[in-house]
Amino acid sequence: MILSDIDPPLVPVETIYPGASVNVVETQITLLIEERISGVEDMPFIASTSEDGRSLVTNEFIAGRDVDGAANDIRDRVDGILGDLPVEADPPEIEKVNYNDEVLMWLNLTSDRMTVPA
Repeated sequence: MILSDIDPPLVPVETIYPGASVNVVETQITLLIEERISGVEDMPFIASTSEDGRSLVTNEFIAGRDVDGAANDIRDRVDGILGDLPVEADPPEIEKVNYNDEVLMWLNLTSDRMTVPA
């Protein structure tokens, strides 16, 4: 039995910029990344967070999309703006999150009528 994917793959892009204020992170990193990756195929949702010293852009793909291909699409786009990011910022880290590879449920069963098979 093959089960269909139920959770969409996520590809977060995290960029660390030590000492930068939230406004600098937002304008010099987060907005550039969002603009560059918008329009990637099968990606209906982008969410971003900027805070002092850190940018996080989370990209959600449609369920069933190959997470490796999605990450490669994001990586290709982000590579195109590396020269536009502040030199003091760490290079963006692109991760892959596929909840379909995770355990859905753990069961622990007990019975007063049955024993553990030997």
